[in-house]
Amino acid sequence: MSITRIDSNGLNESHYSAEACIVWCFDARTSGDLDGFLSNRGFTRADVIKVAGGAKALAFNQSVAKSAEEIEAGLSAREFLLNQIETSIRLHGPKLVVLMLHVDCGGYGYSKAFSSPEAELTHHENELEAAKEFLANKLPNGITIETVLVVR
Repeated sequence: MSITRIDSNGLNESHYSAEACIVWCFDARTSGDLDGFLSNRGFTRADVIKVAGGAKALAFNQSVAKSAEEIEAGLSAREFLLNQIETSIRLHGPKLVVLMLHVDCGGYGYSKAFSSPEAELTHHENELEAAKEFLANKLPNGITIETVLVVR
């Protein structure tokens, strides 16, 4: 077996506290936006959870699923993401969770899945509100939840 080893100077530091837990889409087109967001906010320690669709799984609406398999997959994705956020809070104590979505996201069928750019923005804003509401009911008091929509 061949394993690549990387010597890390960062792991020599002691345990840290995170300023935020950020749920971001893994779409590489938004990596620069994440870097800019972190820099603009002055975050030096953030737990970044990169998953397909960003906060989409937290906004999962069971009533729009077309099959039992879609319901099971949606609920599993939601529970996975919730577990990751809860783990960040437990291990690194951030008091802020940031939920992100972006336009032209493959998880939603790209921009072509919407009747207009305005319809896409409205949909994503509603999704972010649903994700925020779901998460607010799951997290302990004292956690602030912010939403970010990356547009072009």
